[in-house]
Amino acid sequence: MNRRDFIRNIPKLKEIYVIHSQATKLPFVFCHEDTMDDYVVICTKEEAAREKAQALIGEKKPALVVKCREKEIAQMFGSLKVLGVNAVQFIGREPGEDYLVQVGEFLRWQDFSGQPAEKRPVENPGLQLSLLYFLQEYRRAADAPGRGDVQELSEEVYVNMTRSRFLLGAQPVEDEARKEQSALLLVKNKEGEAFLPLFTDVFELKRFTKDKPPKQIIAADFKRVLTLLNQGETAGVVLNPGSGNYPVSREKYMEIDEAFAPEEEKI
Repeated sequence: MNRRDFIRNIPKLKEIYVIHSQATKLPFVFCHEDTMDDYVVICTKEEAAREKAQALIGEKKPALVVKCREKEIAQMFGSLKVLGVNAVQFIGREPGEDYLVQVGEFLRWQDFSGQPAEKRPVENPGLQLSLLYFLQEYRRAADAPGRGDVQELSEEVYVNMTRSRFLLGAQPVEDEARKEQSALLLVKNKEGEAFLPLFTDVFELKRFTKDKPPKQIIAADFKRVLTLLNQGETAGVVLNPGSGNYPVSREKYMEIDEAFAPEEEKI
């Protein structure tokens, strides 16, 4: 099957095997050395996927294989936009079927760029992508060969945080005297400290709250979240607790604001 025929048959796939990162619980993201594409790897043959995962594990990059079927395939393809990846490496069943395919060659998404910012879906592909790259390196062994520059990767995350809008979950207060108010969803760490979960998109919010969806969903930018932290008793925030689960203390959040936020947005 040539490349054109392979791409034409992508929507007809009944099952695929996606290489995931154990550090993020999401597809492993790679940067192509020649084209600089940000891509994920999808195999149509389980054996090929397991070989790829084992090769990553051999490099001390914790990986696993996730099998997707029909509806799950559609959901996975739909998440590529918010992951910030622009390409997919498809490894087919036949020898030589190894193609780097631009996402736009087989997917089309609705364009919201013409709508006011407050009416667009909350999506932060730049932040999500930088967070995935960072966590894939940050959660590797410190002596892992070829380990990336964690400091540089973390700073890219912080810059993107200051330019992002997040989703927050809230529930009505179960108190007759305060029935018009809502309480923000909080999560606790092993030490019992409360953190405010920030979701980069609706996929992340649903991933974490699928058993108990919030009654209210609030969109808040970096500055608004900082205001909420200063008003409350939380220890900080946690980015995407259902996948990357990356905590940022209140003090660190304030440092990020001071060091990376545009001047006009600093508090």
